[in-house]
Amino acid sequence: NYASVDALAQRVRKRNPQFMEATALFIARCRAAEDGHGRGRLLADPKHELRGPGIYRAAESEAIWKNITAPTLFLDGGKSLFAKAIPTEEKKKRRDCFRDHREDVIAEAGHMLHFDAPEETGQRLLAFLQV
Repeated sequence: NYASVDALAQRVRKRNPQFMEATALFIARCRAAEDGHGRGRLLADPKHELRGPGIYRAAESEAIWKNITAPTLFLDGGKSLFAKAIPTEEKKKRRDCFRDHREDVIAEAGHMLHFDAPEETGQRLLAFLQV
């Protein structure tokens, strides 16, 4: 919880300095609600950022991915801090498991594409879905 929705907006802006104050406040209002005492209560479970109790096994995921026949879009942010989290060869190996996949990059966006480039993200998704 936060002292107020405005306090959450300040946190959002600190983590995303490219945001204007109005954008950060809009996001904060979408992510929190006033609790009746002036404080901001998150509308999401904070546990979503915790690691799960299971062990991740890439081979198991790859076996599942190889059965996916639906067209799949990998839309990356060119400035994402996660871009280098997986070596290029490993990323290619994993993505190649998807039979019908496309890859695209929004050069000026980070990990949170919908925050950094909402219109361009929407346009790329719409173009993909209309194929």
